[in-house]
Amino acid sequence: MLEEAGYGVLNATTGSHALELLSGEAQVALVLSGHMLRGISGTALAGEMKKIKPYVPVVLYCGTLPDSMNNVDGFINNEESRANFLALIAGFVRSYRERLAG
Repeated sequence: MLEEAGYGVLNATTGSHALELLSGEAQVALVLSGHMLRGISGTALAGEMKKIKPYVPVVLYCGTLPDSMNNVDGFINNEESRANFLALIAGFVRSYRERLAG
């Protein structure tokens, strides 16, 4: 869905792979993650990501709001409509770009 909307997408299947991608040369404007990952929670992953690139927004995309939103910049329920989902993503990316231009 994101690629169809014109976004470049990097896929990671583990938290360590996601951290590796974020540490690389790719320009990342948003991290979209689930909360229940193999070996790490989405909020813990967000904390590790903020150590690497503190201004990149980390958004959890899952069915229920986690107990803690530490280091997480937003939450999108996985039952959002396509239009709402893409509007929320666009808002997070726009905020990130505005912050960079600052």
